[in-house]
Amino acid sequence: MEKAQRRGLIEAPRVTLQRAVREASAAATNDSDFFARLSAAGLRVQQRIAPDGNVTGYSVALPGDRNAAQTPVWFSGARLAPDLSLPRMRERWQRQAVGSAAAPTGVWQVAEQKVRAAASQLGAGGLSQGAGDVAALGDLIVVAAVISQRVVRDQMRQAASEFERASRAPTARDLEGQARELYRESTQVLAQASASVGRSDTTAALGFLLALVTAVEASRRWHEAQQHRVQERAAGRAGRLLREAVEVTIGAGAAREYRPRSKSASARGRAGQRTASAAGQRLMVGVVQRAFPQHARTILEDPAWPALRERLMDFEQRGEDPGEVLAAVAGRRELGTADLMAEVLTWRMDGGGSGVRRRPLPSRRAHRR
Repeated sequence: MEKAQRRGLIEAPRVTLQRAVREASAAATNDSDFFARLSAAGLRVQQRIAPDGNVTGYSVALPGDRNAAQTPVWFSGARLAPDLSLPRMRERWQRQAVGSAAAPTGVWQVAEQKVRAAASQLGAGGLSQGAGDVAALGDLIVVAAVISQRVVRDQMRQAASEFERASRAPTARDLEGQARELYRESTQVLAQASASVGRSDTTAALGFLLALVTAVEASRRWHEAQQHRVQERAAGRAGRLLREAVEVTIGAGAAREYRPRSKSASARGRAGQRTASAAGQRLMVGVVQRAFPQHARTILEDPAWPALRERLMDFEQRGEDPGEVLAAVAGRRELGTADLMAEVLTWRMDGGGSGVRRRPLPSRRAHRR
């Protein structure tokens, strides 16, 4: 880590290599496809070849990562992670997914349908089959993170990293399960359309993310039933990150679709509601109570309420109706299941962290906060 800091890297080379190899492994269908993906990712690759000409292993190095003797620092697959050795990866590839082609415009929908079908069957064939199912689900999340929309890519990659532990059940794996086949087909659908799927519409991507949340929750319940405590907790953490990605996706979509009314139209609509208060000093508590009578108390007690209040006051200063803004960003999805409602509303109002609508607040407000 110290070496990475000296070189100005954000993480140690081993972490970078592990993620790149896992992404290539999850999307690949055979040895040659895997090694081609590693090369395309910009890694240095060495294959270990036996006297009979068969490839028995591999090592990878990050370009520019050298030791004191100025030779590349190589990592074998097994050193990166137990499931990244070549024999373990070949287990994933020995049964090819069939019927997995899809037009670029329908990729998310096809993958969503398969994931939903697989979630209801996860572990239905017994312990060994369940282990194979969660391993395949782990590959799917890795590939989904690679091609996910930029606004949620960080959450998706973190979810894939968390689920890595959940995907390695402490038991033998059966690679013949129906849920596993559906997950592998979904993975291949996304991998084959990776060049265009990222430009698909937000609504379709959202449906897939919701299906993925359902699948991860199914894996968490399966681990819970098998008393795999470590894996159960890992699946729970991955699920929370995926739900965050769902919220951010909704927020980004709402921010893109929201169109503020003109100042004159807003003024006419609020003519009968104005008070003697100066612009920007309106009590936003009342706005929230009118917009969400059932959830107002929860929102006002949320630690993120001051930030949400400032956003609403900023909209009003620009001549827009805070109540209409709240309705626009809240109408995309119910709030009852959100853990922190004010924080969720602020995410959506800011475009889910994408910077679509975020504007710097005046220094006077920042000081008052």
